[in-house]
Amino acid sequence: MNSARLLAVVLSFLYRLVHRAFGALKLARRDAFAKDAEILVLRHQVAVLRRQVGRARFTWSDRALIALS
Repeated sequence: MNSARLLAVVLSFLYRLVHRAFGALKLARRDAFAKDAEILVLRHQVAVLRRQVGRARFTWSDRALIALS
């Protein structure tokens, strides 16, 4: 892997990690009802997407973030 590609991958991973951290901070400030409502909506979205597409293709950084959660 050349250095430009490696830098792009590292920056992509760092961006996703920071984005996820800020999302967690934002979620911590919400009340329980808002969290429950969002979870229900997201579960419905996942169910709809699973009906529309085949198997998901994850990047290595997606897998790392899923493993961290």
